[in-house]
Amino acid sequence: MQTYGIFAVTPRSIAIKDDKDTGWVADTKLAFMPGARAERKFTLEHMPTLKGAAQDGGKIKLEVTPRLDGEHLPSVYVSVHLRGNITVSNEGEVLCTTRVTLDELETAGLGVDTLLGSTLCLECTVSNQPTLNEVIQQELNRERQADVDAEPLLTGTGEGEELPDVSDQDPVTEVQDAPGTDEPLYVDAGPVPPRLTLDPREPGEDLPFNLPDTDGAAD
Repeated sequence: MQTYGIFAVTPRSIAIKDDKDTGWVADTKLAFMPGARAERKFTLEHMPTLKGAAQDGGKIKLEVTPRLDGEHLPSVYVSVHLRGNITVSNEGEVLCTTRVTLDELETAGLGVDTLLGSTLCLECTVSNQPTLNEVIQQELNRERQADVDAEPLLTGTGEGEELPDVSDQDPVTEVQDAPGTDEPLYVDAGPVPPRLTLDPREPGEDLPFNLPDTDGAAD
């Protein structure tokens, strides 16, 4: 389930009411815009996101982007509550009604007329349910932690025993035959030729050999 979405809406009507519990409120009937950009288009697949955001623990905000002389002003977010049922009109529009108090609108510097002349989006956040990717990542983290905490299968020559310390043993210097075979484990290849060790080059000192010319641009 998608736990976040922001969907383009357009107001169809606004009703001003005097609610006995919260005072004067504005109930706005909104229609999800079918021609919105893909990232802000509401489809029936997003219905659980909208309903989840309306439940306890979820959040719904109205993104209000006022227009002045054809130019958009900075967006303002106002918390709203979903009212009534989500319906589908005869024209196929998905409709919902949101409520906001006039005091909250005034605090945000908005008015009812501003809502009618603004670009609106409904931001839905379901805060009490992780996304599918978050669930998978949590499961992978638990498996990694279990692997780290698990004891190794072999701890030594027996349970609870440590591996023998071989640091003080003499290295093998003679040819040894493998048990049950006549072939040696390895063949002595003779003395190892001496290695050429180059000291770090000091400032102003030439290297003891010439480096190949790898800079083709210098030709």
